[in-house]
Amino acid sequence: MLPVQGRKSKLTFQSGLNNNLIRLQSTFNCKQAEEYLNKQGIKSDFLQNKPMALSINLAASILNRLNNAFSFFYFWSPNINVYNKEALLLDSNLYHFCIPECKKVLSNKPEFEKASIFYSDIKNLEALDFQAEQAHKYKIKPSSHFLTDIIHEMMHAIYVNKIYQKYGDNAFSILQNLQNKHFGKKENEVIGDILGKAATEPLNQYHEVFADTFTKAVCNSLDEKDCMPCKNPFDLFKEYPKEFISIIRKIINI
Repeated sequence: MLPVQGRKSKLTFQSGLNNNLIRLQSTFNCKQAEEYLNKQGIKSDFLQNKPMALSINLAASILNRLNNAFSFFYFWSPNINVYNKEALLLDSNLYHFCIPECKKVLSNKPEFEKASIFYSDIKNLEALDFQAEQAHKYKIKPSSHFLTDIIHEMMHAIYVNKIYQKYGDNAFSILQNLQNKHFGKKENEVIGDILGKAATEPLNQYHEVFADTFTKAVCNSLDEKDCMPCKNPFDLFKEYPKEFISIIRKIINI
């Protein structure tokens, strides 16, 4: 991970964001962050957006550390992009997203590979934090941590890559079938109680439940002082009812 050190300061936010990170966002080196990811085989273009470069760098480092410990969170994406809405060829309502198949996404770029990630052009970490807080407050998303949306898209890439690793040439048809595969009323009641409303939507529900489940687990494991893991993320699963564990097994063993 690129250094994200700063002077000790009083924590003033409830969702993982602290004054050290707020100060760092104005001086963070986007070029070095892109080079760091490039060494891992991940192309990136942050459009010189320092807050997003910092957030993405933190999230990727968190997953790398967790994967070293648990061999479950292997994160790789062919491309990570911060984009301007004007260049988006897809639905203009999209915010942050990961593509499950190769496609043309931005007007000024060639076709992107599957598991490429796109982040909206957020102006500062405070905005990222506010959005996470509000989504959690109204029980839409499972965590209020400011990195929730960043990690969520990386979890989509992890899930897509797991499916391709398992099914090889047949993975594309599996992903197509998953688009409309969803859970029933009773299962959605359990999902909604644990993950929030967004995870109960039928479109791409297996993807969304996987992403929200493990985003919540990761965010729950992070230290407030340095945003690095300080607990076992799988400990959270001990608190879940057997009905939810059964749902997660279905998703993982697809």
